[in-house]
Amino acid sequence: MHRISLVIGVVLSLGLAACGGVGNLKTRAAFDMKCKEDSLQLTELGASSYGVEGCGQRQVYVCKQQTSASQCSDWVLNSVEAQPTTK
Repeated sequence: MHRISLVIGVVLSLGLAACGGVGNLKTRAAFDMKCKEDSLQLTELGASSYGVEGCGQRQVYVCKQQTSASQCSDWVLNSVEAQPTTK
């Protein structure tokens, strides 16, 4: 019985983590970059920052809260990609 409770606890924890963290970051970045989530590559840059690359773009996101990236639910774009100049 204890083993079943442990398994259920782990599954619930993983399910709750999927609501925030890096999955949430991919959703936010896909919207900002107008790019499909499965096209994005994430690179951990620090305890609460990630680089996101995809669709010919590259951005940096930081967690707005004082928490680890795996628990973050509010990501903020922290870079501006240079736009080509037209003459």
